[in-house]
Formats: sequence, C-alpha cells, structure tokens
Amino acid sequence: MVTRSADLVVIGDSEAELREVLAEFGLPEGPLPDPDRLRAALGELRDHPANRGEVGASAVIGRYHFPLRRTLYAALVATVKSAGAVVAALANPTAGGIAAALVVLDTIEKAATLISRLDEREVLVLEALASATARNQARDPGADSASLEEVAAVLAERDEAVPDLANILQAMSDPGGRRGVRRIERDGLTRYAVIY
Repeated sequence: MVTRSADLVVIGDSEAELREVLAEFGLPEGPLPDPDRLRAALGELRDHPANRGEVGASAVIGRYHFPLRRTLYAALVATVKSAGAVVAALANPTAGGIAAALVVLDTIEKAATLISRLDEREVLVLEALASATARNQARDPGADSASLEEVAAVLAERDEAVPDLANILQAMSDPGGRRGVRRIERDGLTRYAVIY
C-alpha cells in the first residue's frame, strides 16, 4: 500500500503498489504493462534535487524504493491526468485497458522527465497549472489550458504563494519548451498549457 503523510508519498516496489499508482491516473484494474518503465520514471523523481534534501530519498527507506515529496508526486499525477492523450485514452472504452495503460505510462515517463528539469517553484507552478487545466477539462473535455487567474486560484485554495507567478509562467513558456509550458494567445486572452 502506498503510504502518505503530510509531506511525503512513499511507494513500494511491489506490483500491487505500482498498480495503485496507475489507478491514481484513472486506469481500471488490469495487467501492469512494463513495470520497469514505471519504476524508472518514479526513480527519476526520487532523484530530483528538491526531493533529496527533504527526505534523503536517494537511499532506500526500509522496503520502500520511491519516497517522494508530495509536491513532486502531485505534480506528476496532475500533469499526467490533464494530458490530452490520457484524457482521450481513458474516455474511449473501446481502446482497451492495455492500450490506455501504455498511453498513461508513456505520459508518466514524459512528465517525470519534464519535472526533473524544473526547480522547486516551477514544479509547484506546473502542478497548479495542470490542476487548473484538469478542472477546465471536467467542464469541457476539449479544454487544454488555464489562465493565470485560474492557476493563482488553485494556489490560493491551498494557501500556497508563489511570488512572481506571472513571471514564472512567462519564463516557463519561453520558446524551446524545456520548461513544459506553452503560452497561448486567443481572442486577446493569455492562457497556458502543459507541454512535454
């Protein structure tokens, strides 16, 4: 069973716990496709600099192999769940469990790689952007972005402050896509979308 505390999510290396992680992304119970890919993605987050100082995560804690700060894990979950390919795969029951699981697994790998390039504040902003996008998708499955105000509202609800939020989103959306955000100008409004 995945263990959670206020600041830590500890994931064991067992197939049952890895399935529990995949279930958090909305996958129905089924076979675990290529668990080594999921382990590698979780390991990339375990080794994130923002994770090491907090939990000593480079070492194995007991039988657990993936102690992750809640912020990193939440960013992974929100980013994957808001990805268009994942939303489409989970909405299409004819695609089959294995096909949907592979789409989710591919997206987990991309999200982990993206998150590993970000500093701690950027991870928090990415997670808030993905959460705001997911809220928009709940109302409109075709939604793929969120406004600065929607991202700020997610942070405010959690009593989290990110000084210079607008500047961080702006910097993360600079051309090149290395920081995982695309700025979209539509009808005189600026919106932001997560990209991989």
